[in-house]
Amino acid sequence: MSQQINLYSTALKAPPQRFGAEVVAAGLAATALVVVATSIWTQFRTHQLQQDMAALRASQTEEKQRLSASLASLPSSASQAGALEQQLAQAEAALLQRRAVLDELTRGRLDDHHRRSVLLRRVAQTVPTSVWLTQIDIDDSRLELHGRTLEPESLRPWLAQLAADPILPGQPLAALKIERDTATGTPTPGARDPWLFTMVSKPDLATRTVADASGAVR
Repeated sequence: MSQQINLYSTALKAPPQRFGAEVVAAGLAATALVVVATSIWTQFRTHQLQQDMAALRASQTEEKQRLSASLASLPSSASQAGALEQQLAQAEAALLQRRAVLDELTRGRLDDHHRRSVLLRRVAQTVPTSVWLTQIDIDDSRLELHGRTLEPESLRPWLAQLAADPILPGQPLAALKIERDTATGTPTPGARDPWLFTMVSKPDLATRTVADASGAVR
């Protein structure tokens, strides 16, 4: 006797998957969270990079301005360097001249006339701008300078400079006399009073060669 089996019986059906939708929803939520977190992190990094770029640009701008200022000061530096080079050349020339005079003195080749000419030239080269000479007396053992000045304080450095010159061996300029010029009459208001001065080396009674302020020897 045949028997019929109902294949569509509810008892034979596979149990339904109740958690499928929940798993999908949880996956979607996790994916959304990852996307949101990634977006936030990307925005944060972008903002940070923008700040770093702004700081770098500001630093570059400051460096550019500093370089521009340095370049602008180059002409001044070049002119200062040129002035220093000129001063150095003048100092070297003066040193060579003094060495030549010293060599001549050492060898005994400077006669009286030549020595007086060198001495007059040295006095003219070293006289301060605030000093004007009225008389120069020279002999073998004596140098005497007379003149006027508006700056008495400039006389002692000049005296020391002349005393150190090799053209004056044994003739130290140690005597300096300064007094007010009373022959100028009534002083002009606001004007500086001139001073008379006399600078003398070792005194002697030998015959002197007198030179006026123009340098002519008589």
